[in-house]
Amino acid sequence: MDIYDLLGILSMGFLNSDKMRAKIETKPFVTEIKPIKFIYRPKYLTEYIGQEQAKDLVKMAISVILNTKPLHFLITGIAGMGKTTLAQIICNELHFNIYSTVGNALDKNVLQDFLLKNEDSKFPMILFIDEIHSMDKEILEFMLPIIEDFKLNQINITPFILIGATNEKTTLLNKSKPFVDRIQIPIILEDYQIQDIVQILKQYNQQIYQKNIDDKIYIILAENTRFNPRIAIALFDLYMGNQDIIKVLKAHRIIKNGLTDTDIKILNHLDIVNGKAIGEQALSVIANIERKDYVDLIEPYLIRMNLISRTGRGRILTEDGKKFLENLKRS
Repeated sequence: MDIYDLLGILSMGFLNSDKMRAKIETKPFVTEIKPIKFIYRPKYLTEYIGQEQAKDLVKMAISVILNTKPLHFLITGIAGMGKTTLAQIICNELHFNIYSTVGNALDKNVLQDFLLKNEDSKFPMILFIDEIHSMDKEILEFMLPIIEDFKLNQINITPFILIGATNEKTTLLNKSKPFVDRIQIPIILEDYQIQDIVQILKQYNQQIYQKNIDDKIYIILAENTRFNPRIAIALFDLYMGNQDIIKVLKAHRIIKNGLTDTDIKILNHLDIVNGKAIGEQALSVIANIERKDYVDLIEPYLIRMNLISRTGRGRILTEDGKKFLENLKRS
């Protein structure tokens, strides 16, 4: 049986394999394959833009690892801030192999697989656990002697480097504070600045597209991507596809300064209630989104921009928020 026979079976009788073959051969999905490199991540600290404090901490830790003892890392930051990229950079700087997994996929079998590979490795390996907060509590507790003393059932194992990444450190702490306490290098990725996003986009363009782009485009994107590299690159790709920055922003419902129509709806409601505090659940209903999405995706940026304030009674519109709405109405 070849692939065409298999496709014929999956079509459940609507097309036999010969017809399927003819259709695929005469109407290919892609008429031309362009050998373009479309994925780029910085490989070393010198290419990692921004996050100066984090980079200084990584440099010091790497020196200790190469000269004294293994250390573990916990990288905290919201989605799209570069946690996975930084983990890979640490691997590259150390010249160690990396074994990647996701927290909720890490069970004892996966851990055993990694430990066996680490035993056979010439140099210590890196165990990278993305979304480490999603690990099962039992596994976290099981790993305590492994990451602290490199012992499994009182048997010495080959040392390794653990790197965890999370945007929910509180969740991880609630599951196992002792686990977090055993990680010596806590790295918190800070907010990027406009100039950081501009430089990230220029570096990305140089590596992927190599096109002449007006600096105004870089600035407009940096101002409207919530200072988030992942969002900035996604919008930049769309801009490179149609060369219309206004169309790109409208497609993402961005009104101004990275704020979407959903954000504006929240601000307008807080303005209407005239100083009355509104809870997160009510605001999520007004925005027609899940409460967790409001708390994780919407509110942090509104607070960072000082447009709303969080109080014990709920959220209120700040003076900056009122001025923003007034200026928006005038524009």
